Amino acid sequence: MKRLKRVVIKEELVALTNDFKLAIVLNQFLYWTERMVDVGQMVAEEKTLRDASDVHSYRHGWISKTSVQLAEECMMNCSEATMRRYLNELVQNGWLMRRTNARYKWDKTFQYRVNIEKIQSDLEKIGYVLEGYPPLIQEKQEEVSSHERVYQKFVALRFGPITKTIQKSLAAWLEKLSPDIVLKALETAAEFGKRNWNYVQALLTDWKANHLQTVRQIDAYLQTRRKPVVRKEKVPKWVHEPYKEKEQPDDFEEEKRKLEEKLKAFRKKKESNTSS
Repeated sequence: MKRLKRVVIKEELVALTNDFKLAIVLNQFLYWTERMVDVGQMVAEEKTLRDASDVHSYRHGWISKTSVQLAEECMMNCSEATMRRYLNELVQNGWLMRRTNARYKWDKTFQYRVNIEKIQSDLEKIGYVLEGYPPLIQEKQEEVSSHERVYQKFVALRFGPITKTIQKSLAAWLEKLSPDIVLKALETAAEFGKRNWNYVQALLTDWKANHLQTVRQIDAYLQTRRKPVVRKEKVPKWVHEPYKEKEQPDDFEEEKRKLEEKLKAFRKKKESNTSS
């Protein structure tokens, strides 16, 4: 028995596109997306590659469909040109991404990818949600807030201006490590008087290599690496020598007696000279 086709018209997608035909086409892409093997990786990319200008940065979630195939699947009695117009409108609104085949240049069939975050964002503005997908918009707001703390700390600690290179590098580290750890690296570098981004990256590289995942672990790690400060001053050599009491000569008493006799004789001579 031939498998029957089904077309679903969703209220939220009609409200989004203002056209039930566009809603049918968009839903058809959502249908295929949900049945793809790499849908989990696709959703992960939505978080890590937000606002990427190059569609080729996205590796997962691509669907290869011709206008003829889509018209047949959606049971639309329309021309190939009309279906291309529907697709162009979905792409122009940002709900679909489009590219040529990244692997086979000879293949001229366009590939499409659903922009889940854009659809969620636009649905939220009109009071709807996209069923079956995690709320990426809320996650993005929380992430932006935590990332903003890092940028503010960078400036507050006088690391200098955030150039495009530093901003890109910061974003990359915030994907690898938590914002709290990046903040800790900035604070540690400032504490050591090393207010430059290269030193911060050296700290982050070291902590990542040692599998440090919390600020508490980093504090313990830094404690073991800090050496006590010892003052070194030049002192005379005799300070380190053992004290020796000066020994008295054996004839000390005899020498003392002779000295006393000389003193008595000197006094008598002085007295006689005075009386005369």
